[in-house]
Amino acid sequence: MSRADNRAFKSDKRRFIRQIAGHPLDTALIEVGTSLVGHRHARVFADATGDACRSASGMKCMACAQTFTNMRPMAAVLLACSSVRPSFASSSGICLACWRPDDLSEIEIAATRVLRKVIPNGEFEPLPVHDTS
Repeated sequence: MSRADNRAFKSDKRRFIRQIAGHPLDTALIEVGTSLVGHRHARVFADATGDACRSASGMKCMACAQTFTNMRPMAAVLLACSSVRPSFASSSGICLACWRPDDLSEIEIAATRVLRKVIPNGEFEPLPVHDTS
């Protein structure tokens, strides 16, 4: 990451922290290529997903910390925005090697680690239990 990119990242992080201060976050874990049509935060999430995919070569997987490449593409994106009047969203990518939609336990651990960089002691609400019987 260049110095200019690093400054921009830190500026975006400060802006995000100011926007979410005192408000709960709305989050979504979305597989790359999934339509956001009809989602409550479709515009800000689509912008963040597009930004993440365009800059993926400079990003690292939030689970394994490996840089995204053609051989290690981004498979999913964790998105977060303020639940009150969101104007932009934060995104963290997950590589294809780490993406296991049938077992999200490792993803949840990584997501909590990322969340706590912004919100100390932050926690996600429990995942809903799906009855498969």
